[in-house]
Amino acid sequence: MREGDFVPDKRARKSLVLEPKKNSGMSRRGFLEILGGSGAFAAGSMIPKSIIKDLTDVLVYKEEPIKAAVYNLEKQETLDNVIVAVQRNLRNPAVLEALEGRGKDFLSVILGAVEIPILPEHLEGTSYDVSELLRRYPIQVEVSRGTTTSFGNGIFWQDPNTQLTAEHVISGNLSSDTELPAGVDVSTYRVDPFLSASSEQIVKDDPNLTNDDIHGQLVSIVGFDPDTTSDKNGYKTYPGIAIKITPGLARFLVEHSGPLVKKRPLMEKYQNSFMLVLPPGEAKQNVSVVSTGRGKSTAILEPIRRAAGMSGSPMFVHLKGRYVFGGIFWSTFSFGNFSSYRNMDIGFVHGIDDVRRALK
Repeated sequence: MREGDFVPDKRARKSLVLEPKKNSGMSRRGFLEILGGSGAFAAGSMIPKSIIKDLTDVLVYKEEPIKAAVYNLEKQETLDNVIVAVQRNLRNPAVLEALEGRGKDFLSVILGAVEIPILPEHLEGTSYDVSELLRRYPIQVEVSRGTTTSFGNGIFWQDPNTQLTAEHVISGNLSSDTELPAGVDVSTYRVDPFLSASSEQIVKDDPNLTNDDIHGQLVSIVGFDPDTTSDKNGYKTYPGIAIKITPGLARFLVEHSGPLVKKRPLMEKYQNSFMLVLPPGEAKQNVSVVSTGRGKSTAILEPIRRAAGMSGSPMFVHLKGRYVFGGIFWSTFSFGNFSSYRNMDIGFVHGIDDVRRALK
């Protein structure tokens, strides 16, 4: 979110309490609309229709007179099946070729293999539940430089006075092609002792986790970013299946990032990243229609994406029934998927190996 993290008018965000959204429960029709319509989704998808239907139906069960324990078991089984289906797709020869940046329309092939929009509601009450992560870990990082202030998310890292976040949150440099040590957009920031964390807020590096453990796993990015798509408390959760970016895939992303981009530093950052599908609209600039009087109106492209403010948010990897810290969220990309005739939003995260290398 290069375009949106440096936002002076988002001061005192932690004190902001949002009103609960109306109709926060997801209906079957609403969920199918998020999928872009079942027909459009299936056109470019390798996910079995039965899995898509189960994922849609499981949220409808909440409206039925069914015990919470049974409802949560249904969600658990559905999510387990989703992950197995995606992991099977990732072993498909056509997908393996696409992951290397080869073949026709290879990004659409990859997205068709992994794209099932998993909502935070799906995670509630299962082993994938993120409520404890949201309670303990994401923190607001606020960095002042003269008359300007930048905001982002982060975690307390290894000790109570060190915050880990995206480097561009700390520097305020919003250029997507800035050269960085190790080609990784992460850094640490020392805070005053009076802001120090409690012991339960501190994230420790798990030496048993490597990037090899992350590819194909369900991950959840959690952060505080109150806007129209956050929950009633201002928090956001981006669940999805993490995909390691190869050099071939990185080249494609750089080529579609604009003619004025410095390719080498951006190439390095993409190669040192995982990607996952974000909820629809999070990475795309929003268009507002504003009245200009006399019955006329004009469309204004809002400069801030909905994902603005989520840079530096921690990513947690779900392994063996629990979440382990696995990386830092740093940017997004909106891609026109020609197979399904709609835009798809992608998020980028530096994995744990890349974080360690950058902090040496």
